Amino acid sequence: MKLSATRWTIVQAAQTGDEEAVRALCEKYWPPVVSYLSGRGLRADAEDVAQEALVALLQSALGKADRKAGRFRGLVFSIARNHLL
Repeated sequence: MKLSATRWTIVQAAQTGDEEAVRALCEKYWPPVVSYLSGRGLRADAEDVAQEALVALLQSALGKADRKAGRFRGLVFSIARNHLL
């Protein structure tokens, strides 16, 4: 699944607590994260682990996301990979 470029204005809005921006990020990254986890053997539990990863993103990593530090999707998938392990 190919992801479009991250709109950092949405990330920045989510960082300030904008619920619509948070929802937009979750809707964008949910399907690819589930697919990523499913492709690594988590067929039945992929959605549960994806939810845990997105919650972790929202609770701690989102506030530290910075476009100068790299791609946002890299952060998202690093968190998903860590939850997979």
